[in-house]
Amino acid sequence: MPFLDTITIGGRKAAAVNLNFSVGVGGDNGPADVMLIQTMFHYLAHVKGKLMPYNGFSPDALPSITGKCDDKTVRAIRLFQQSHGNRLLKLDGLIEPAKYEGRDIPSKGERVLTITLMHLLASDRHWYSKSGHYIAGLVTIMPELWPWLG
Repeated sequence: MPFLDTITIGGRKAAAVNLNFSVGVGGDNGPADVMLIQTMFHYLAHVKGKLMPYNGFSPDALPSITGKCDDKTVRAIRLFQQSHGNRLLKLDGLIEPAKYEGRDIPSKGERVLTITLMHLLASDRHWYSKSGHYIAGLVTIMPELWPWLG
């Protein structure tokens, strides 16, 4: 199940979402964790309330938010990782939980895990959102995430 975590970047702490189980090819694919990743893709694809092409795939290629790691979800993960390969530690079709406690990511330019990069991009994207912090935006898109992120 996804959960709220605290990430430290350059000495500054911030709220972040995290996974309990890996999502994608060969992952545990817990339904709530998959739902979070699917919702993150939808959040990142919205700009000023409109669904826009993002990371090389069109809005109709976004996975449905079902909590099931289907072919469309796996394709979205792979495409996201390929599009951001220069910023990621791994390009393996798998989104793994991060371990933030006791770590300070030196800067936003460091190579990071996929879930961490999704946090960084969503944090940047929230400036274009009416819902404020991206976590509120995720819950707005998928209210079923509230028990874990609310």
